[in-house]
Amino acid sequence: MNTLLILALTVAVISRIVTQEAIFAEVQAWARAKQTSPFVVRKVTYPLQCQFCFSVWVAIAIVLFLDWPFPWTYLFIRIATAVGLANAMLISYEYVAVQITRLRLGNKLRTLTFDRRELEFNELKADLEIIRLQRQRALAREREARRTTFIPTDNEFLA
Repeated sequence: MNTLLILALTVAVISRIVTQEAIFAEVQAWARAKQTSPFVVRKVTYPLQCQFCFSVWVAIAIVLFLDWPFPWTYLFIRIATAVGLANAMLISYEYVAVQITRLRLGNKLRTLTFDRRELEFNELKADLEIIRLQRQRALAREREARRTTFIPTDNEFLA
């Protein structure tokens, strides 16, 4: 059982690396470029783009390489089980990766929302400061106008 899990993990890792990771980007680009080729070429290059399809071929290669002396029925069962477990691992990995990405995006959104609120608060503070300064200037102009403007008192009218 342990060897079957190790085999499935090996199949999952190899198929993930070849079909999804950047180290094989040239191979993936070449396979995508062959999408407009004839039918047979498309079918041969498609497993290089699909990790589930590629895992079947990896499992066949590994089982045939490691378990050659066993009967063919055993090989078929071992290949099918390895592919099934590998695909379960790949699906689990994708699910976990999506959840981690979702959590990271949620945290970024919360941070951006907090930053936006802080920015809006700072803008409101700046606006209030501008209003306060305008009011101070208006009051200073009004005081200055009172000092320079002659407003007669009652005694000056009587005189």
